[in-house]
Amino acid sequence: MSPPITAAILLVSDSVCRDNAEDTVGPGLTRFVEVRLAAMVVARMAVPRVPGRISQQIRNWAINGPHPDLILTCGGTGMAPNDVTPEATLAVLERRHPGLLELMRIRCFLRSPRIFLACCEAGMIHNSLVINLPGGFGPATISLEALLDVIEPAVAMLRQPRPDKDKLKTAFIG
Repeated sequence: MSPPITAAILLVSDSVCRDNAEDTVGPGLTRFVEVRLAAMVVARMAVPRVPGRISQQIRNWAINGPHPDLILTCGGTGMAPNDVTPEATLAVLERRHPGLLELMRIRCFLRSPRIFLACCEAGMIHNSLVINLPGGFGPATISLEALLDVIEPAVAMLRQPRPDKDKLKTAFIG
């Protein structure tokens, strides 16, 4: 039996960070992840909608620790000028995985057509799967629920030993 999935949750919110508003999303999303995914949340934090802060936190968790299997961001994915989470995420991803977002949108469409207004990214950095979720508890959990059956197999793949990049280049180049 494999160890439980570990997760980190990054809330992107100016109001929580700058205005000291209560974080009503993080605790609920944490419970959702623990119950529905049977995952252990090893880190949770809020950052403002500042691209460098978002990128830095994703990278720090994936590279320096706690090395979660899954990093979920919540918020900053709309169409407003200060919704910068997708760009901040792209800046640190080693590989994109647009198929996860396609699946999320397809499965969420009938329940919440506004899913198509969310600009999200997904991909891998080091051994962590990163998924941007729309802001708000409802949209975030609806979106994550659409991916529950594929997260565990994705994490299992990411837990496999990584080939040496130089050996990989040689294998493809000859």
